[in-house]
Amino acid sequence: MNMDKDFPQLRGEVYFDNAGTVPIPSPVLSLLHSSLSSNLYGNPHSTVTTDFTSSAYSNQQQRQISKSSSNSAFKLTGSNLSSSKIQQIRHLVLEYVNAPVGEYDVVFTQNTTAALKLVAEIIPWNNTSSTQTHTADNNDNQKNWGQFWYLNHNHTSVIGMRQEVIKQRIKEVGKSGDLERYGIKCVKPSDINNYLSSPSSIQSSAYNLFAYPAQCNFSGTRFPLNWINQFQTIPHTKWLTLIDAASYCSTTPIDLTSHPATFAVFSFHKIFGGPSTIGALLIRKEFLEEMKLIGRFDNWYFGGGSVAGVDVTSGWFQFKSDGVKNVKRVVHDQPVQHFLENGTLPLFEILAVEFGFGYIKELGGWKMVRYHVSKLCAELETAFTELRHWNGVSLIELYRMNDSEYDYGPIFAFNLKSPDNSYIGYHTVKMLASINNIHIRGGCFCNPGACQEYLGFSEGDVEKYYEVHGHQCGDQLDVIDGKPTGALRVSIGFVNTLDSIRSLVDFLRDNFISNEKPIINDQSFTTTTTARLSSITIFPIKACGGYDVNSGETWPIVSYNHHTGPTLFGDRIWEIIGADGKVLTQKNFPQLCLIKPLKIDVTTGRVLFGLKGSENLSKIELSMFKTDNVDASEWISKILGFECTLLSAFDVKLPSDIALAAEPPGINIANRVIDQRSNFVSKASFLLISQQSFNYLLPEQHFELKITSFRANFTFDSNFPPFIEDTWVDYICKTNLCNNSDKKSHGRTIRIGKLVLELVNPCTRCRMICIDQDSGNLDKTLMNRLFSVERVGKKGTFGVYLEFKGYEGEVGVLVGDNFRVLGMVGVGDEVFID
Repeated sequence: MNMDKDFPQLRGEVYFDNAGTVPIPSPVLSLLHSSLSSNLYGNPHSTVTTDFTSSAYSNQQQRQISKSSSNSAFKLTGSNLSSSKIQQIRHLVLEYVNAPVGEYDVVFTQNTTAALKLVAEIIPWNNTSSTQTHTADNNDNQKNWGQFWYLNHNHTSVIGMRQEVIKQRIKEVGKSGDLERYGIKCVKPSDINNYLSSPSSIQSSAYNLFAYPAQCNFSGTRFPLNWINQFQTIPHTKWLTLIDAASYCSTTPIDLTSHPATFAVFSFHKIFGGPSTIGALLIRKEFLEEMKLIGRFDNWYFGGGSVAGVDVTSGWFQFKSDGVKNVKRVVHDQPVQHFLENGTLPLFEILAVEFGFGYIKELGGWKMVRYHVSKLCAELETAFTELRHWNGVSLIELYRMNDSEYDYGPIFAFNLKSPDNSYIGYHTVKMLASINNIHIRGGCFCNPGACQEYLGFSEGDVEKYYEVHGHQCGDQLDVIDGKPTGALRVSIGFVNTLDSIRSLVDFLRDNFISNEKPIINDQSFTTTTTARLSSITIFPIKACGGYDVNSGETWPIVSYNHHTGPTLFGDRIWEIIGADGKVLTQKNFPQLCLIKPLKIDVTTGRVLFGLKGSENLSKIELSMFKTDNVDASEWISKILGFECTLLSAFDVKLPSDIALAAEPPGINIANRVIDQRSNFVSKASFLLISQQSFNYLLPEQHFELKITSFRANFTFDSNFPPFIEDTWVDYICKTNLCNNSDKKSHGRTIRIGKLVLELVNPCTRCRMICIDQDSGNLDKTLMNRLFSVERVGKKGTFGVYLEFKGYEGEVGVLVGDNFRVLGMVGVGDEVFID
């Protein structure tokens, strides 16, 4: 394999999310392009039968077809070629899983999730097996229901199958939080081993399903494939087995001859990359025959080219059979694809499957892939054990089953720990890795059961994290109450090399290993210790440029009459909304920093905006208290090159204002009702940073980097030691409020002049600090330095959030109907810490 030639997209990148998807090999794309450009492919539903002996043709027609086909120039084209290729690739898939001849059908699906959903829909959860005795008394249907068991380490797509079971049984059971009332049970590996060692009859007259992954996509644990064989040999019980092979198949094909599961599912992009993201459902013909015999498909959805005939005025229809010679043939002779594949298949994605398998063969086959990947796994596991802090604490907390009987695939789930054994948030690590072009996964990877078990969640934690803290999958709340809410995942594939392993290890060592005990900053303050506010910055439009208050000038702290939370006058009055309804940020649109306020008139509330570096573009003036910003929306849309809307915070209404009639359809996004102003601010009303801390971060060779990248409201200059603010925050951390975003600390107080502010939390930094606020250019130096510098505080943080606590003065004037002045703050004011 030539990495530069086969994967040019990986130049300068280190890719470790192979369990998510494998990068597309260039040879696969080239072969697919060549096939599509040199062959005519048509819609398979337009196929003319190639069964030349069919009785549908007269003898004369058969002779003409045979004569044409004997011509040396004759070849399949159009729809016939498409149909032929699809059938060939079905056979390739059957060979890939070593399916016994004639025992399995291949159904192409949108992805693995769609295949699992299809299985859930096929099984008659309220019916008894056709091969078992049906009970005459049906007064208590629950006694005859089959069981749905799923392993607790399953992907959410498997767990979601239970909803189909509930849907079919809810009329008898009603709504219930007790899954076992529906015949549903989440089981642990120990439960399965105990059951198989002494199996008891479940429901002899019903279909039971056990679903589990061949390989856990969270930890890489490989569960025994022999469970399939054991379940199917339990006497007097109809057990069906479903194996989720999506993760397992990345290096090892499932073997359906040795382990004949009723169903097997996987996706091709997890095997050899795209451009095929389709999935496959392998399903035993024996089971399908039973389903046809009990009439499971009698009222099944049909569409596209799946039917031989439909009467639009009556209920009659007939699925297509293999040929056209006998449309009255019985249902069990009809191909399963006509029941389970509706509409035109994704032909081009199916064609890519052939070239993907061919690429694996060129690499030396699966045996060679496994050998290559196993060497890399051994290298990484050894390196992980050697990553330790100055005091011997391991950097890596690796998640593995306690039972040594399990093998592991090429997946490593882990968290990072500080020298004091506290957790470093996975989101922070993932973000820094991304900035350095290292691709790893963070979160629970759609495997809540494994995540909750390995991270030690107690019963009720998930609900509490959601209800109390607002935590949900994909957000940035990576540590709550000192416990991680997810993990990091490195998944290795054939695209990886020893160099990529070393790059990952070097990244972790350079940014997260503490090689010496950090110096504790002196928290004492003497008469010679001075600090003054060196800058005040207002950000009228969220995520856009800032306005610097002039030296010696004072600025109002105000409370808007219909909003909560005092703030700097004019700060975050507007935000920009995209066509999808989401707020635009510099993370995705760094050019927003070039939209800058040129002047803010405190007396009138008018703000003049311009575009930095483009004097030819007209400026625009806005009133803070005017909510109709159509002209401004058009102005910003022209700058960004796509339609967006400028939304004013004065469109926000208090909960008492929201008790209105439902919004009419098509309401303009600029007129939407929002239930809180917090959408316009970050974690608190003010952000304070230290000039000394920034100077300490700044490498000598990077004096062009600016403190404005940290986008703070207040910057103070002092003769305090660098990162003195870490010791302020440490006081808050000891109150266990550091990671509790919904509460405010009752710890230390900051005084700026007569303004009294309360410390809330440290500011965890994202990749926005890599953006030069004067040009929009990216530079990762500051972010890397933020993690590499030895300090007391949590790595990845810079600055502290503050909230208004009071003002030791006489100001309290109502200005018009819009806001109240609560205090004043000015550049040069002294800064004190209580």
